[in-house]
Amino acid sequence: IDAADRERVVRHFDDAIENGAHHYQEEYWFTKADGSRARMVDHGYVVRGPDRQPLRVLGGWIDVTQEFNREEALRKLLDAQQRLN
Repeated sequence: IDAADRERVVRHFDDAIENGAHHYQEEYWFTKADGSRARMVDHGYVVRGPDRQPLRVLGGWIDVTQEFNREEALRKLLDAQQRLN
């Protein structure tokens, strides 16, 4: 997780565990082993025991870089169009 996002993401995950949430989701930038960056959506479910203590977290990551880049390009086009009008 990129440094600019790390504190927020870890805090949100810890809050979900500590405050009894059953689900969490975050979006952040991630630096891959080859140095390239990916926009990730991280989501998970907190499995809790009868005493509501967390037993495990089940989840996964989705690389949404292409969608993120398309949305960003569209936002820029819309901004440019509004400036022309």
